[in-house]
Amino acid sequence: MSSHNNTQATKKTFLKGAIWGSTLALISMGGGVYYAGTIEPRWVERVKLTLAIPGLPAAFDGITIAHITDLHFGAYVPAHYLREVLNSVSSARPDCIVVTGDFVHRTARLTPDIADTLSLLDAKEGVYGVLGNHDHWFGACRVERFLANAGIKILRNESVPLKRGDSRIWLLGLDDAYEGADDLDRTMAAVPEEETKILLAHEPDVADETMKRKIALQLSGHSHGGQVRIPGIGPLVLPAMGRKYPAGLYQVGNGFLYTNRGLGVIFPPVRFNCRPEMTFITLRSKRPAVR
Repeated sequence: MSSHNNTQATKKTFLKGAIWGSTLALISMGGGVYYAGTIEPRWVERVKLTLAIPGLPAAFDGITIAHITDLHFGAYVPAHYLREVLNSVSSARPDCIVVTGDFVHRTARLTPDIADTLSLLDAKEGVYGVLGNHDHWFGACRVERFLANAGIKILRNESVPLKRGDSRIWLLGLDDAYEGADDLDRTMAAVPEEETKILLAHEPDVADETMKRKIALQLSGHSHGGQVRIPGIGPLVLPAMGRKYPAGLYQVGNGFLYTNRGLGVIFPPVRFNCRPEMTFITLRSKRPAVR
């Protein structure tokens, strides 16, 4: 790496540290540290959405997909907290559960306790996921095998049909774009162009490209919503590929994108005005108007 690049990297590291230092100073006022470090990171919001999807087969009208992301099992996110949340997700009895990456923190250990916790996820039409950048940093193949043993099917640039009678929709899983492991052509190779497609992609900002391929709905995470959002300012720090669409519902082209704020945290392990979330999305058929 050149000296110029070293200087730029040092500046970015310093700026990031300064921003987070300022953030901690802000939330320390009036007991904010206790709230941001202890209460809000475990105060999970249950978000419910209903989306009208053009061309959705009638057999899938009313299907509910539970979307969670960025669990970040590790030092900052204890298993007992995630056990409670994942049990709550399954208890809501969604038709399908999807997890859009960063199951583990890069320094985590894969333990039987984590496998037992993940096995709480259960839905009649399956539990699916994609890997995030932290999963790749930890070891993508290791994490994939571990998740398979916990009953979670990881889609790495591949697709699976969900079938109801003679009707079907497609669940697509894009491998992690941050690590350059994504291959959209391969992901969509077996999928008929006119059929309904739901894409799982860890990084939300890939939507500018994926939505050119007639995706009805993209589900993403990665950004954590910024973890700290200052009223009137917004998120102070966002990761690359999670800056344009950091949280919530967006219309991108002719499709929808939903970016989930995630369940876990990274350092510093705080949340402020940015609660963790579990999201339940109900899809409804939208028929063209008769002329």
